[in-house]
Amino acid sequence: MKNILYTIILSFLFSSVYAGSVDGKGLICKVDKDNPLDGQTMGIWFTDNTAVKHSITGHSISVSEKFIYYEKGTDIIKWQSDIYELNRKNLNLYRRWFGGYKCKLVKDKQDMIDTLYEIISRETKDNQL
Repeated sequence: MKNILYTIILSFLFSSVYAGSVDGKGLICKVDKDNPLDGQTMGIWFTDNTAVKHSITGHSISVSEKFIYYEKGTDIIKWQSDIYELNRKNLNLYRRWFGGYKCKLVKDKQDMIDTLYEIISRETKDNQL
C-alpha cells in the first residue's frame, strides 16, 4: 500500500516539473520595422514543452519549426539552441541574426490561425495572378 502511495505522489511531482508554464498559449509576432525580414509575421503555439512556429507560405499556413523550449528565470523563454528568445514581460521576441519581433498574446490556437489567414487575405487581395 505504501508503494502505491509513493508512486502516486512521485508521479504528481514529476508531472508538474515537466509541464511547461506556457503550454496551451500562443502568440502572433510581427517583425520590427528595422528587421531585414520586414513584412513577415508568424504564429508561435506552445504545447507539450515545445514552441511550434506557424509561417505563412503562399496562401497557406505551414508548421515550419517545432523545438523544445526552456524557461530561463521567470521572464525569458528560449528555444532552438537559443536562437529564439522571448521576453515574457513585454512579449518582444529576438531571433539571433535576424533581429526582433513584437508579439501579442492570442486567446487560443484557432485565434492564431484565423489571424494568420486574415493577413494572407489582406496581403493578397490585390494580386492579379
